[in-house]
This record gives sequence, C-alpha cells and structure tokens, in this order.
Amino acid sequence: MGLGADHHYAGHPILTKATINTIETGEIQIANNKEEIGCKNPKCKLSSAVIVPLKRRNEIIGSLKLYYERDNSITPVDL
Repeated sequence: MGLGADHHYAGHPILTKATINTIETGEIQIANNKEEIGCKNPKCKLSSAVIVPLKRRNEIIGSLKLYYERDNSITPVDL
C-alpha cells in the first residue's frame, strides 16, 4: 500500500513521537529525520514527515500525515 504500511495503519496504536505530539498539542509537527519522527519500529523506512491535527470544532479527532523516505524532504508545497 505504501512505505511503512506493514506497521502504520488506521486503527493501530500510535507508533510515532511526532504523531503523539500533534495529538497532545494540536500543533503541526514537521519531522526532518527518523529521530524526529520517533517510530518505535527499528526497521521503519519513514524519514521525514508533516503531521497535521484533524479537528472537529475544538476537539482533536485524528491526524493527517505526509511521509517521505528521505531526510529533509518537506517542501513549502507540502506545508
């Protein structure tokens, strides 16, 4: 399905520090490398990301994520 689909899928517990930060703070997270994404799976190939909180009224109900395979791949267009 996509890079990381073997362990990142809907309904699965949150695996990344970046997503947890987005859900807790309600702020967009930009991760430029694997360490900033913080996936618990040591074989994860995701290397940069933008994670956006999804809100209904003022409640955070999920997140929208855009991942890349290489470090520092987030561009102004992605944002």
